[in-house]
Amino acid sequence: MHARAVVDGRIYAMVDWGSVMYDMDKEVWESVESEIDKRWRGRGILIDGVLYCFGSQKIRGFDVKEGVWKELKSVESWPTEFMYGVRMANLGGNLVVLWEGRERGEEKEV
Repeated sequence: MHARAVVDGRIYAMVDWGSVMYDMDKEVWESVESEIDKRWRGRGILIDGVLYCFGSQKIRGFDVKEGVWKELKSVESWPTEFMYGVRMANLGGNLVVLWEGRERGEEKEV
């Protein structure tokens, strides 16, 4: 399993062959054939109804109510080492992005 998220009482999981969803009310697993499956890569974090994920040097958000993906525009460019060990978290409703750098002990401005 590459990624997982809980959205509206459903557990979504990205696996090798696509995405699956477990509906907790119905207690059934289903394959996901919707917009959420088209661009979801890597780990996801849900904040205020938007599932954020990182892939191909971009952060995208899936708006659960609208059912569409949107690219995060607030950061113009990422350092090349941003590809390694990316983790995201919800900190008081704010998206926090952390990654491993190639150099240790250096501070870099983003």
